[in-house]
Amino acid sequence: MARPITGEEEGAFAFLTLNHTAKRLALEGKEGGSDVSRGLLGLVEVGGASTQIVFPLIPYVHVPPFVRRVPVGAEAHLGSRRNLELVSVSFLQLGATSSAGLLLKNICNRPENIKQGICNNPCFPRGYEQSCSAGTPTITKDGQVTISTSTRDNRLKPVALFCASSNPEVSLKALNKLACKANGLDPAATLGERLSFPGCNKIVGTGDFQQCYAAVEQFLVSPQLPVPSNSEASASGFDSVGQVFRLASSDAPIYVTGGALVSAVRTLQSYNLLSRDFKGDVDELVRGAQRFCAIPVRKVSGSGLVFDIKGSAPLPVTAFSHDTCQKLALSASLLRHMNIGESRPEYVRFEDRILDRTGKAIGEYSWHVGAILQYALAKRKWARDMYELGSGFNLPSTAA
Repeated sequence: MARPITGEEEGAFAFLTLNHTAKRLALEGKEGGSDVSRGLLGLVEVGGASTQIVFPLIPYVHVPPFVRRVPVGAEAHLGSRRNLELVSVSFLQLGATSSAGLLLKNICNRPENIKQGICNNPCFPRGYEQSCSAGTPTITKDGQVTISTSTRDNRLKPVALFCASSNPEVSLKALNKLACKANGLDPAATLGERLSFPGCNKIVGTGDFQQCYAAVEQFLVSPQLPVPSNSEASASGFDSVGQVFRLASSDAPIYVTGGALVSAVRTLQSYNLLSRDFKGDVDELVRGAQRFCAIPVRKVSGSGLVFDIKGSAPLPVTAFSHDTCQKLALSASLLRHMNIGESRPEYVRFEDRILDRTGKAIGEYSWHVGAILQYALAKRKWARDMYELGSGFNLPSTAA
């Protein structure tokens, strides 16, 4: 019977997909040796609604007992890697779309960022203005920014719905209630009030990378209280992304994927603000991000709103690119945390396709192949299920 998979399972299956496609599992070989994690790749997948972090554990590195280990080697019957264990953790509300709404709410909920009804947002470029809402933006060809007023299109909606007093996970758990209030989402308020920006008349960008990075750290990556609706991550042993690489770490290369973060890195590379062979040097990324975030935007006749990049073709400001600075800040924060653990990744790549050892694109990131692989390698269970389901399951119908 079909069922929803957990974020932990999605991460583990994506790990299997990545390493199987890249031919690193060595299912029948002895590549792993005594260190069953050797030669494998880790993954940070930043989607729209959530972020999955998954990497192989080194056998001799200490991990606190409260951190959940995923015995993927035994569950997927990986032969010589049968003792392989993973950290696989999923953070809701930390996808590119959902985190944008949550960050905007927190920035404009702080008195120090509000002056005479104007919210100064360091993650938006100078010259960019919008109304006080986390709704989806639309930028017209004449440079006008309009924000959707539909509740359905509001990027705060998922977390605002979670933070309702009618939700038992909030009303019965004091920590979740406190986390909601800390993010300006009072469970006792109405949904409309939780989606609103009190005291704000307009949001303007200031293009300050360091302040944007500090906000990303404070509200998204290393908050004092867990980001609302992250019960699954807490059950795995992590209340925040910032804790993951402090409590568990790996020297496996890490691939960061997801259109939002990869496109932000590609933007820097296209304007020579980041090397083409970038492999995760956080200082290099910060230097490039500081220069990009300081670029103002302006209206150009016939082109609309563009980033005013001197000496280069103007870059259009779109609903996807207007918060590039925030995506770069999140990328830099992830890189910094990856490099503070007991073990550090051999390298970090931002890629939207799976690459082989020569750098050739050979597949897509997904969890589906990993799910099939784990199921198919459990030979006894597979044989039993096929027997019980009968030929009608796996043979084409002969009916006319």
